[in-house]
Amino acid sequence: MFCHTCTKELGQQISITKKSLINISILEINSRHRTEIEEIIEETWKKKKLEMFKNWWRILNTKLQQERRKEDLEEVNIAVNQ
Repeated sequence: MFCHTCTKELGQQISITKKSLINISILEINSRHRTEIEEIIEETWKKKKLEMFKNWWRILNTKLQQERRKEDLEEVNIAVNQ
């Protein structure tokens, strides 16, 4: 997600443009995955926000892996039953 940006720029000011682009991405992710990731309101990159993004990345990554496994299993079941 955005962890690499936050780590690299920890303590630095977040530009309005970058904040807007990231918040748009967050809204899209929230809509697509029914999550409640907080938008960026801070003026500077904070460690707390970094940890939040890392946690959400882990959650979403796990969810996507589970969905892929389910799809793979369904494909195998279809192939076996044919």
